[in-house]
Amino acid sequence: MELGLITETLAKSSIRLGGVYIPIRNLPDSLSKFSQALLADAGRDQTWPAIFRGSSLKVCYKERYYQLATAHQYQSEEHPIQPSSNRLLIDPGSEPSFLPPDAFGVPDIQEESGDSLEDLIIFRYQVSDATIQRRFLSSDEIHWCDSASELPGMPLVYFLIGFPSDKQAMEGDETLNHLRTRYAQILLEFNPEAIEWIDRRIYLRTTSRSDQRSFDPDGLSGSPIYAISKNAEEFYLNLVGLVTDANRSGEFAAYPAGIMRRMLNWCHYNWDA
Repeated sequence: MELGLITETLAKSSIRLGGVYIPIRNLPDSLSKFSQALLADAGRDQTWPAIFRGSSLKVCYKERYYQLATAHQYQSEEHPIQPSSNRLLIDPGSEPSFLPPDAFGVPDIQEESGDSLEDLIIFRYQVSDATIQRRFLSSDEIHWCDSASELPGMPLVYFLIGFPSDKQAMEGDETLNHLRTRYAQILLEFNPEAIEWIDRRIYLRTTSRSDQRSFDPDGLSGSPIYAISKNAEEFYLNLVGLVTDANRSGEFAAYPAGIMRRMLNWCHYNWDA
């Protein structure tokens, strides 16, 4: 994250992640390994091995490895793709390698209010390589929020890490295919003035300090939103939610992280039942 986007005091502080303390100024870069461009198998008839479908979050939950995204990322009117074609990127080099999911679906959860929770799709992978396992965010190392304001202590900064479509590319030719994925860090703030246009979401917006007040949001669905909060002298890392909708005015809607955790729990106990 650009130092100009956070206060000098916060930039010099540290926060615990993965069993170690890291400087907060380096936190977004450290968290970026848990995000990934959502990719689908392009099929044998395509020149390039993958198709970009937006952003996603990788999470280790109860020792199983999951990728979270939004279901509408596969429902493009022009180029619909089956979720079964989703692939986890293992190596983006000259011969990109991918891992198919061993299970996937939209968890069968319905709110008491009748609100639908059908825009979160989850993929599960069999991951045995320790290096790849470390690219998944451990669910025990972060606070999962039920709302943008439900944080331990005082919220200091909100931000997302996502993969805008205009930053992704395949490079090379038919004999050398290199997958280039570039993530963006966008500073956000809680949006108390938002009109709730869809059910069970939280609402944020880009801040006046962000260089990206107005931008093309294509590809940012599936981006995780984080927050740093402080209680007394301790800093906390929070997972706020997963982006489901965004517009060019810099407004975002997201599933709360608490709902995401309930869905992961449903997958854990139902997919192998």
